[in-house]
Amino acid sequence: MPIPRLLENGPLETLVHELFHVGEGFDGRMRPMRHGRLFDWSVRRLTRKWLDAADPELADAARCNLSELRRREGAVVARRLPDGFRPSIPLACRAPCSYEEGIARHYPGFRLAEGYRVREEPTTAAEAPPPIEVRDAALRLYHDRGSEDLSPAAARHLRRRAISGAPLS
Repeated sequence: MPIPRLLENGPLETLVHELFHVGEGFDGRMRPMRHGRLFDWSVRRLTRKWLDAADPELADAARCNLSELRRREGAVVARRLPDGFRPSIPLACRAPCSYEEGIARHYPGFRLAEGYRVREEPTTAAEAPPPIEVRDAALRLYHDRGSEDLSPAAARHLRRRAISGAPLS
């Protein structure tokens, strides 16, 4: 399994970039702004604003990529969601438009590949898959060569330390 893209580069700027796509009304629409100089400038400005206001220790950690985190902390362990994971939809909902209509509205002139169609997702709580529990997510060790699931014994040890509040070092 590859290292998450988020950890390869600047994790904080990647998060801000993705969140910046969310429409200002939080109504399921995308922000009507294309990638480009203005978009990148806005993301960098929001990132700096957050870093200036954040707790210094948290801000310092948020600037690190995977190699820097490993050098600083010794290891990076995270939960891995099962393959094919899709978040469940707790309430019935209706999309404001089709995916194709949304693409046409936000990216005029862009055309989907011939024959490409978006698969319909469940729209009611009864149709949605059961929610993923924390115990369903395997602990995974991320390192410079890739990643690997932790053995059950190592995962139990880390979970016990995390529950007790002991540092994981």
